[in-house]
Amino acid sequence: MMTGLDLLYKASSGEEVSVGGKGVIIGGGNSAVDEARTTKRLGAEVSLVYHRTRSEMSADIEEIEQAGKKGFMIYILQNI
Repeated sequence: MMTGLDLLYKASSGEEVSVGGKGVIIGGGNSAVDEARTTKRLGAEVSLVYHRTRSEMSADIEEIEQAGKKGFMIYILQNI
């Protein structure tokens, strides 16, 4: 387990990062979406979990829509 910022820092600096086969990102901001996309790119099956509604997510709407197209699940209050 590592923090999301550690993951983003290591991946962007070219450091080899092992994420395992599955990952869960908790949050609803742009950083959480970036972390989920990076984890997916590193080969893991990813789920993004947010404890409020989609309209309360602070991530840009375009980021959220693109995230859904990148092949990972987004679980929000309405569908938990």
